[in-house]
Amino acid sequence: MGCSAEDLCASGWHICTDQADFSLSSGNCSELVSDLPTFYATAQGSAGSNICDGNGANDIFGCGRACGAPTSQCGSLDRVLTSMTPLAGWDLGSIDTAERDNVSKAEGSGGVLCCRGPQ
Repeated sequence: MGCSAEDLCASGWHICTDQADFSLSSGNCSELVSDLPTFYATAQGSAGSNICDGNGANDIFGCGRACGAPTSQCGSLDRVLTSMTPLAGWDLGSIDTAERDNVSKAEGSGGVLCCRGPQ
């Protein structure tokens, strides 16, 4: 209660800001996620339409398996959650152009990707 997604990262770590930050830290989704239907989010921005451009709060990019939509447009990040491709346990809010700013999730089904170093 009263925690934020940033609290999921250990001291000296932060939520990966974008695909470049993730690539510098580890950069390989296949080594980080299991075959379970999970999703691990970054703060990567988007103007929408699954385009990984850093301009806005539409869509949520990260790593996952059997969930969301596959994406090849975001470097080493392999999945994107949108209002059109939801995942059980993830609530993307009621504004379908601002999923990243309104997301919350229940226990299980993944979390956030944490990157090492200053943000």
